[in-house]
Amino acid sequence: MIKAVFFDVDDTLYSQQQAFNGAYKELLEGKYEISRDVLYKRFKYYSDDIYHYYMDGEWTLDEVGIYRIVHTLGDYGLSCTEELALEFQHRYVYYQQYIYLSETTKNMLDALKDRVTLGIITNGNSKRQHGKIQTLGMERWMDEKNIFVSGDLEFAKPDTRIFLLPQNTLGLKAEEMLYIGDSYEHDMQGAKAAGWNTIWMNRRGHDIPEEDCCADRVVPNEEALFQQLCQMLKINSR
Repeated sequence: MIKAVFFDVDDTLYSQQQAFNGAYKELLEGKYEISRDVLYKRFKYYSDDIYHYYMDGEWTLDEVGIYRIVHTLGDYGLSCTEELALEFQHRYVYYQQYIYLSETTKNMLDALKDRVTLGIITNGNSKRQHGKIQTLGMERWMDEKNIFVSGDLEFAKPDTRIFLLPQNTLGLKAEEMLYIGDSYEHDMQGAKAAGWNTIWMNRRGHDIPEEDCCADRVVPNEEALFQQLCQMLKINSR
């Protein structure tokens, strides 16, 4: 029986494309003959691929931002100056101040909060991640003590310690824990290694491993996630 549900933040509770769309509209719209959504999917690929350099202190956030937009455009034969790339990064960060939960996600959290303990496990800089959590208004659904940010700790996903910490804090068993996240490597593999139940929020349509898949369930969006949780926890969503 599931007694606690923990979420990733970026591209799980909200779509990171919200901030990308703002920066794109301001700086890139009309410059290139390519779909914004196509560009974002590649942008997200590079973001996931190189973010560990920032987490490890090898690159600055600006360096990560420049690299990912330059290489995103470059993959489609499009050029981008370093000046434009840096400006895009700054506007992307700016628009993160305006991220929001979808109405479906709000309804889902409302349905969950009186049935299970809710929490967050997220990788990233402490100030930035706590800022996003505050912007999203997550205190409405969960206690601050159930929010775990790798920047406050000495380990990060997929290290099993970041999953065992909230489990032990709550005094629960692994089979009573559920984790929902968008990264197969960091979220699904990490949570499954800790013995947790898992749901993969696969917004970008990544290939699903055919063997030894670490995701117990895979959903493409908030609506499908809500349906899955209602089935698992026997919640009437109507």
